[in-house]
Parts: sequence; structure tokens; C-alpha cells
Amino acid sequence: SAQIFGNVNIHIFPAPMVYGTMSSSSSSSDSCVKDPSRWWVLVAMSLNTALNASLCMTFSTVEETAKVVLQASENQIANLYSVYLLTTVLGMTPAMYFVDKREATMVFFSNVFNVTCAWQRWQGIDEGSNKYIASVASQVLCGMAAWPIFVLPGQVSHRRFPKEEQTLATSLMLQANYFGWLLGSCVPPFFVDGEKSFVSLLLGQAIIASILGFLVLLFYRRPSSDAYAEIEEEQESQESSEVPAKTSGYLEVVYSFKTHPSFRMQILSHGLLGGISFATPSALYFILDDMGFSGKVAILANFAFISCGVVSGVLLGYFCQSPRWYKKVLKGCYALCAVALLCCALLVQFNLVKNTLLGLSVLIFLVAVAGGTSLGFLGIGIEAAALYPVKAAYVCWAVESLVLASSAVLSSLAAQVSGFWVLGGAAVTCALPILCFYEQ
Repeated sequence: SAQIFGNVNIHIFPAPMVYGTMSSSSSSSDSCVKDPSRWWVLVAMSLNTALNASLCMTFSTVEETAKVVLQASENQIANLYSVYLLTTVLGMTPAMYFVDKREATMVFFSNVFNVTCAWQRWQGIDEGSNKYIASVASQVLCGMAAWPIFVLPGQVSHRRFPKEEQTLATSLMLQANYFGWLLGSCVPPFFVDGEKSFVSLLLGQAIIASILGFLVLLFYRRPSSDAYAEIEEEQESQESSEVPAKTSGYLEVVYSFKTHPSFRMQILSHGLLGGISFATPSALYFILDDMGFSGKVAILANFAFISCGVVSGVLLGYFCQSPRWYKKVLKGCYALCAVALLCCALLVQFNLVKNTLLGLSVLIFLVAVAGGTSLGFLGIGIEAAALYPVKAAYVCWAVESLVLASSAVLSSLAAQVSGFWVLGGAAVTCALPILCFYEQ
């Protein structure tokens, strides 16, 4: 993968061995290759990612109706999202190998499983005898479709885009996931008011999934022959006294994790802050419900959290494409997120929200700040960690694996009225190392 930043001087303690930056022979590849179909491929990846994210949220956002239709308890409905997370975590590691070697095959695999998930869910719930088992099966299919999704942004951006576009490309593909998450969280509650409308929603999702699946296949292109040849030549010319160019991507991560404390700190901190971003929307439903607010308030809070994250992620990816911005952006995001969540905890603790419109408005504003930082930072964070001798796709794999694992724990711990203290404490835990020790 092309992890090259030209003549920009990078200094992270201990200094990362960035591929090619110390070699004059790499100057010809500093601009990387411009795959002529790169933006169409980005659109294909974004559509597939957004579809998967919206499908995984279907049951959680219409919980009351889902309990009736599926004849399931509240815990069983909550477990459906856990099935998706568990399936994704278990399959990401072996899938990463095939994404690296057989990208087109894995894109096709993900696309087919997305569409299959949508139709199987509608058919199983509309006509099946055991609707809950059918919903579990659909979540497994959705999780399988997600195996390549979380690692493709780093690979696509670094194999197809020139260095000056890589941060933006990575950010756009990552934020497409959150945009789909936003649609999956906010749209279904406005259309579902009973079993009939719920089944109609599932049918609509299946039809939309088929259309988007066709568009993904239409827009996706393998790298051009010239681009692929240049990528292979660059990969073969990459030399490092520490990690051989042909070393497995997994071993690159392990080696850098062991030998570079700054890399280790970034991966762990990014994974935990990303886990906070995944856990907060589900926690908000429980926190606000325990405080006596309606589900519509939770939808509004989630909309503020996710939409601000998507917007800030795209803007940061566009305006902060040079590595010289990474330190300031990351420290700012970590600090603001920790402060915002702790302020939310204080507002709830001292009962300053429940009886005043102003208090609720301040809470939603703080939630939006937390979303803008905990979701928006991720593209910059992955590109900063990719300055080390590790392929960007494997950086995505390492970070996203920790995101999914930590979010599962945090979602459970934060599902109570004091949940903001859990989230705020986690934010402080990951922010302190970045604020105190991160250097560039």
C-alpha cells in the first residue's frame, strides 16, 4: 500500500519508519498513482457500507414493534445487535487476508450478503414460522457482509488515490458507514407503527438493497493495469531495516505494536474512542428513557450525535489532508469529546436537564460535540497511524476490531441513567495518553 508523504518531514517519537519517505528513489512514487476510476470505486464502497450499517440497526430502533412481531423479549431484541457485532468481530481477521489479496472478490462477497440479508429478513419475518430465528439469521448475514467493509477504506484510499487525496478518501468511506447508521437509526421509527408497516419497511429495504447492490457492481472497478503495475512496483521497492517488505500485514501490526510505543498508544486510544462513538447512540436510548424522556427525544439526540460526526469527519478529511495537522486535530478531538461527555454526566447527575428546555438543549448540544469528535476523528486517526510501516488496511483492521470489541462492553455498561459517567470515564482514559504523550 502507498503510505508515502513526499518530502514532508514527519517526527513522531519514536519516529515511524514511513515507507519511502527516506529514500530518494521513491520520489517518482511520492505522488502515488491516480486510478482513473477511483472516485467511482469510492462511491461503490460508500453505498455498500451505508447499506450494511442501515440494515444492522433495523430492530434496535423499533424495539417495541419488533418485540410484538418477533414475539421476543427486550433482551432478545437487544441481543440482535450483539449478534451482528460478534459475527463481524469473529470474521474480520481472516477476511482481512483475503481483502489484501482478493479485493474484488471480497467486495462482491459483501455486496451479495447485504442483498441476501435484506431479502432473507423480509421473507423470514413475513412468512416464517419462527420469526426471531429468522431475524438472528439475517443479523449473521449482515455481520458477514461487514467483514470486508471495515478494512476496505484504508486499502482503497492507499492503493488508488494519490497521497494528497488519501485522508479525504479514507474519511469519506468511513463516514459513509455512519451515514447509513444515521438513516438506520432515525428513519424506521417514523414509518413503523405496527406489524404491517414493519413488514413493509423490510420489503422496502430489500428492494433498495437490490438497487444499491446493482450500483455497487456497476461502479466498482479493479485498478487499471498501469495503476496495478505501479502499485506492485512500489510495494516491491519498499524497504525497511525493521520490517521486510514481504512481511505479512498481520505481523507488521504486531511488530510495530511491540516496537513503537506511540503506534501502540494510537491504536489502543483510537479503538477505545471509536468504541465510545459506537456505544453512545444505544446508550442514549436507555439514559433518556430512565430520565423519563420519550423515544423521540432519543432520536433527536442520536440525530445530533451521528450527523455532526458525519459532517465533521468529511470536513476534517477535506481540510486536514496534510500530516502536519494530525497532532492538533487528534488532540483537539480527544479533549473536546472527554469534556463534552463529562459535562453531560454532570447535567444528568445534578438533574439540570429533566425539567428545563434549556437544560435539554445544552445536553443535545454537548452530545453533538461528542459525536462530532468521536466519529469525526477516525479518518485522521487511521491516516496518522498509517505513517508507521503498516499497511493502511491493516491499521483499519486493528482499530476497527478494537472499536467493535470495546463498543460491545461500553454499550452494556452505559445502558443506565449514569451511562454518561461510563462514557466520559472511557473518553478520559483514552484522551490522557494522546494529550500527554502523542508527538509528531
